[in-house]
Amino acid sequence: MENVENCETIQVNIYDISSHLLYSRPFCYTEAISIDINDYVPGTYIVEIKTCLNNVLQSKIIKI
Repeated sequence: MENVENCETIQVNIYDISSHLLYSRPFCYTEAISIDINDYVPGTYIVEIKTCLNNVLQSKIIKI
């Protein structure tokens, strides 16, 4: 992610495989991110991180 250090916050979203938003929270750029997914049912999820510069990083996670 280019120039993300210019952002004060980033937005973290988690979607289920049907694109339903399950989690959304801003984090400070320098803050360690830890999200508890113990209550989520087993399946595939998409984690999306957005910066103030409209950079987007998506990653798939699979909970078994």
